[in-house]
Order: sequence, then C-alpha cells, then structure tokens
Amino acid sequence: MPYYKWFENHHHKHKKILTKLKNFSEKEIIDYFSFSNMKEKESDFCPLYGKNQPCHDTKDLNCYMCGCPNFRFYKKEISCAIKDIDCMNCDIPHSQSYVEKNFNRDWKEIMKECQVSKLFMVSLGAGDYELATIKALKALEKSDVICIPTKDKEGSFEKSLTYEIVKDLMKEFQFTKPLIPVYTPMKFKNNDWERQVDVIMEQFEKNKVVSFVTLGDAGVYSTVYYLLEIIERRDKKIADNCEVIAGVTSFSYASSQVKKPLCLGDSKLEIIPLVSPDSPPTKVYMRPKKGMDTEVIEETGEIYTFEDLNFKTEQIIKGKKKRVEGYMTLFIDFVKGLS
Repeated sequence: MPYYKWFENHHHKHKKILTKLKNFSEKEIIDYFSFSNMKEKESDFCPLYGKNQPCHDTKDLNCYMCGCPNFRFYKKEISCAIKDIDCMNCDIPHSQSYVEKNFNRDWKEIMKECQVSKLFMVSLGAGDYELATIKALKALEKSDVICIPTKDKEGSFEKSLTYEIVKDLMKEFQFTKPLIPVYTPMKFKNNDWERQVDVIMEQFEKNKVVSFVTLGDAGVYSTVYYLLEIIERRDKKIADNCEVIAGVTSFSYASSQVKKPLCLGDSKLEIIPLVSPDSPPTKVYMRPKKGMDTEVIEETGEIYTFEDLNFKTEQIIKGKKKRVEGYMTLFIDFVKGLS
C-alpha cells in the first residue's frame, strides 16, 4: 500500500477510536492506547496485534503515535527529523513520556510534517454536481486547496462551470476550501500549460494536499494529461503520487437522457474528434471470451491489460496477455505520444 493511502487509512482508524473516546481525559486516552489494551480492544488497529507481537521491545509500549511524527520524505530519500537512526531500532515515539509531551487529539495534526504531498486530478462529471462521484467528493474534502480553471485573466469565477459544481458540492456536503483560480485560455499552447502548472505547484509551498478539477472525465479530451507531463518533469515524486479520479463523460450522460445505449451486444463505439477525424485512435477491446487467444488484437500503440478492476484480484499489466483468463478483462491500446 502506498504511504499516502496508509496515512489516510490510519488517520481514519485513529479518528474512529477518538470519537468513541470523546469523553475521556487526555491521560485516559493515552492509557487506552497502551499495547496491552489496544491488542485486546482494537484488534483491527494493527496487524501485529493478532500475533501478540509488539513492534518494539520496550517497556510500556504506547501505540498512540504509530506512524512516527519525526518521519520525513525528501526528494530523494526518507529521513528522521531528530537524528540519523534506523526506524526499526527506535522506540522514541512509543514511550509514554513522549506521547504525553506531544499529545493532540488530532493524530493528523501531530503528523502534518511527515504527510506526503498529494495531488488529485478530479473529474467532476458532465456539468451537474450530482454527477460527481463519491471518490471525487472525498478527494475535495481531503484537499487543503482546490485549483479551479477559469477563462478569465483576472481570476473571476463568474462564468466557470467547474466553480459552480465545486461550490454546490461544498454547500450540499457542508465543507469549505480555499479556491484558487487557474487561468485556462483553451488555446492548447505549451506556455499556457506551464503557467497553469506554476499555479498548481505554488500551492505545495504551504499545503500538503492539492486538487485540480476538470469537467467530464480527465481521460477524454482534458487538460489534465498535458499538465501531468509538465509536473512529472518538474517534480516526479508529486507526479508519481498523483491520483487521477475518473468521471462521467458527456456522451455517457447524453445517452442516459434519451434512454439509448451507446453499444449493445457486439456493436462498437467510436469517438471521433470533428476537428481531425482522421487522427489515429486509442482502441478499447472489451467483452472477451475466457481462454481466448489475444493474437486477434492488433497492437498499434502502447497496449495495457486490465483484469478485474476494483476487485481484490485486480491486475494492471503493461503489455498484452497471451490468453484471456476471465470475462472482466479489457485491453486499451493507447496512441503513442499522447502523454
């Protein structure tokens, strides 16, 4: 599991316990997080509890600061903020005295200095805030700031549909975030994309979690992948840790409005850009038969195999598997040079 996901999952577990202990005093909370008590009452908090195995051989081991607040990520290495030591041989954050000295009911506040910078590229769907996904909503709620495209040079959101969607989401789900205008003139010029990335990257000087929003789906005629290519060149760690969140496309929504399918049975779906209808296509191959030989799939670009997406058995493989192992398999042959 990537560190960012572990961080968020652990914060959620910590918060759940603290909610249960809301009437406890500070001392009572610290005592509750002793290893002996936690392994008995909160067995899901740590995988070592089931083995009755403490992470450190220390007297009065306390689990409140699991995930050391002195842990640091730098561009090329992982370090300790207090001294150069092996984390496995350090029991500093697990001592009762250290927890008492640095206690805060908000674990995330204690850990804020070692939280990894996270960029979300959030697809908002087809023009209605109710079409935004739960995953998109959660990303916006986790963000310190939200970057919003606008065609106005002065940064006004007056004619920004993305702003209206974010505003409606914040109102409906009762949260607020600073909104950062990103001038987006839609001229498809590299200098414009560079300036947009400037705005996004500036946000990381004071924030850990930043979102950039886009209409529809980020994978279909969106600015997102132009920006990610530049971000990767400037800071590969942020690019690697970026999460692109899919959204409802305009054509999916359009088909639902007239109650007509985009494809059924063995029919095909084509997406044709009218400005350049002869451009080479990215091809999606779906509905294979189990055991099928994939030699029939012509590879013209950069192909990937996707199996059991969002299931425990999910696999994403660069390249084409020789034989289909299950129905929930699709292949995407991406046009080379798109990103």
